[in-house]
Amino acid sequence: MRHSLVRGSPLVMLLLGTLGWAESISVAMLGNSHVFYNDLPTLIRNLAAAAGDSVTVASSTPGGCTLAYPPNAHLVNPASLGLLETGGWDYVVIQEHSQFPVIPILREAFTFPGAMALDSIAHAHTPCATTVLYMTWGHNHEGPFHETYAGYASPEFADFDQMQDSVTATYLRLGATLGAPVAPVGVAWQNAHRGGVPLDLLFDPDEYHAALPGSYLAACVFYAVFFQKSPLGLAFTAGLDPGLATILQAVADTTVMAHLAQWGIDFHLPFEAFTLTWALPPENQVPIAMDARERPQVRLGIALPLGHHVLPGSTSPSSGYRRLPAREGGETRP
Repeated sequence: MRHSLVRGSPLVMLLLGTLGWAESISVAMLGNSHVFYNDLPTLIRNLAAAAGDSVTVASSTPGGCTLAYPPNAHLVNPASLGLLETGGWDYVVIQEHSQFPVIPILREAFTFPGAMALDSIAHAHTPCATTVLYMTWGHNHEGPFHETYAGYASPEFADFDQMQDSVTATYLRLGATLGAPVAPVGVAWQNAHRGGVPLDLLFDPDEYHAALPGSYLAACVFYAVFFQKSPLGLAFTAGLDPGLATILQAVADTTVMAHLAQWGIDFHLPFEAFTLTWALPPENQVPIAMDARERPQVRLGIALPLGHHVLPGSTSPSSGYRRLPAREGGETRP
C-alpha cells in the first residue's frame, strides 16, 4: 500500500495532488508475450525507480494466452487464478490475445465474458483493487489484410491504423462495461507513428511483437496510468538513444495525461468517504474527512503538531469501496 503519514510541521496540512511523493504499488499482470517480450514488468519497475517510486509486479504470461478461450486461457490457468486469489493488489492488469478484439465472434464470446469473470475474481479477493485493461496494438502488415484465429476472421483492414482503431474501440467499450481504466498502449504507438516514429522501430521483425522501443513506450504508458504522473524527463532509458527515449516519454505523457477521462482513469478511484483519527490528547485530536475520490494511500499526508508523536498502531484509517456502474458506452454486467 502506498503512503505512511508525514509529521513534523506546526500545522495540520492536507497535501493533495501530485507533490512528488514517492509511492509504492503492487501489480498483478495477466497477459502473454506482449508482457514478457523485453521484460515489460522490469521496464515499468525501472521507470518508477527513476522517479523514486516503487512497483512490485507478479505476472502470469503464457505465450499466446487468451482471457477465456480454452485451453490456453487465464480463466482456467492455475497460475493466473492463483495470482488473483493471492489478493492484496493495487492493480490487476488484464491483457487479451491481440487478435481477439478485432474478430467479432471471439471478442463477444470470449473477450468480454472472460474479462468480466477475471475482474469479478480479482475483486472477490481484493475488493479495492483496480482492474486495468492493457490495450495492445494493431499489426504491421501490408494491407489489405485479415486477422484469423481458429478459423474465424476479422473484417478487412487497410493498414495498422485501421486495425488499431478497431482494437481501441473494443478496449474502450470493455473499459466502460467494467468501469475500469484502459492503459492505451496501442494508441500511444499510433500517436508515435503519426508523430514521425517509424512503425518498424516499434515492432519486432515479426511485425507482431514489440521491439525494445515499443516495449519502452508501453512501460511509459503504464507508469502514467499507475501513478497518474508524467514519465517525461525520467532518467531511465532502457539503453535507448536518449533523444528517442524522450520522444517516447513525451508521446506517453500526451496520450495518457492529457486524456485521463477518455481512458477512464478518473473513474477508478475509491469514492466512499473516510476519516483518520489519532490517539492524541482531546484538544489536539484532528478527525479528517476527505472527499471520497481521493485515495488515502495515494494523496494524503498529515503533519502533526510539534511535541506529539504517532505511536505504532495509533492511527485508524478506514475507507470504503463499492463497484462503479458501467460508464456510458458500456454494457450491463450480468
